[in-house]
Amino acid sequence: MRRAGGNGAGEVRIGRFLRNDKVTVAKIVEQAALGTASRVDGLHVLSIQDTTSFRDDGSGNSLVGHATIAVEAGSGALLGLIDTQILERFGGGGKRPKRRLPGDKQSRRWMDSMQASAHLLTSAGRVTVVADREGDIFEMFACRPEGVEVLIRAAQDRVLAEGAGKLFSCLANRPEAEHKVELPARPGQKKRVARISVRFASVTLKPPKNRPVGPDVPTRPRVYIVEARETDPPEGMKPAHWRLLSSHRVETFDQARWITQLHRQRRVIEPLKCLHGNGALQATLRNDACCRHLLHAAHAGPRLRGSTPASGRVRRGGSARPRSRLLFARRQDRKTEEPASEGISRICSMGLCPSRRLDRILRETRTRRDDARTVSI
Repeated sequence: MRRAGGNGAGEVRIGRFLRNDKVTVAKIVEQAALGTASRVDGLHVLSIQDTTSFRDDGSGNSLVGHATIAVEAGSGALLGLIDTQILERFGGGGKRPKRRLPGDKQSRRWMDSMQASAHLLTSAGRVTVVADREGDIFEMFACRPEGVEVLIRAAQDRVLAEGAGKLFSCLANRPEAEHKVELPARPGQKKRVARISVRFASVTLKPPKNRPVGPDVPTRPRVYIVEARETDPPEGMKPAHWRLLSSHRVETFDQARWITQLHRQRRVIEPLKCLHGNGALQATLRNDACCRHLLHAAHAGPRLRGSTPASGRVRRGGSARPRSRLLFARRQDRKTEEPASEGISRICSMGLCPSRRLDRILRETRTRRDDARTVSI
């Protein structure tokens, strides 16, 4: 927010704009998607999906966002937002029956975002939907729109059609080729150049048996599996290993290496997941009726994971000021008097921590108001 506003006053103005009742997530996403559509003409666009948690109380009650972004396949340049869905999850209800159609579950968000990509990116030269293991759903391969390819990291060791055995074991006797890949640094792992062995095969998927499949869903989609694994990892380090399912035709080792390169572009969306702790986004979500009550109730339980913003101090006018004091310097509504406990709750519900001084002032105001009421009685 501060970078977009340019200074403290601009930061406050943006905060007020996002908290306006007329500003909703749907309208912001719609405008952003139109801008993205104007930048994809003739490009090979990767429609990358991922789910992140805005709020989670540790008991299964959470508010999550499912974002889809457009990335240029060759350079990895971020082109813009395609779609965003806000979902509520409620725990404590026990296990739900598995025999439900995907349209009746929240996992349909993967198919909905794929359809949104096909609708928005009509001017692109090629569209490939990229997802991690959570998006390994049968309908993602069987129901992909015309002109849209999929590339998903396999999570299920599926049974193959025509008695071909299991998915993960079908590559046991396939030839393989090696090449070098630069792997970025990760927690506990340094950046390194790894030798990756690649092999591939064409397979036909069978529909799942533990849940029904819609009547209009093709029952035997044909896809290609590409396995890439590190052959000589450093001592004590887990080797890199990917199993990728794609509708792209893979008939050569060059095409198999290209598939692994496309999936590695998925890392573009990872830094964007840090927005789950941003107070500006929390303030925007508060205006949606489906999100407001969950955000306001968040302060009742223990501190929520991922809700504490980055600490630090910001400089304004040559002196350092706490970030929280700057954010809330002009937020109080002078027309209404609000008890200190409610004021602190509202601040915490937006994912931000009030400064100790603000906390003390609000509580002293509440004490003086209670004393005045007692004297009048």
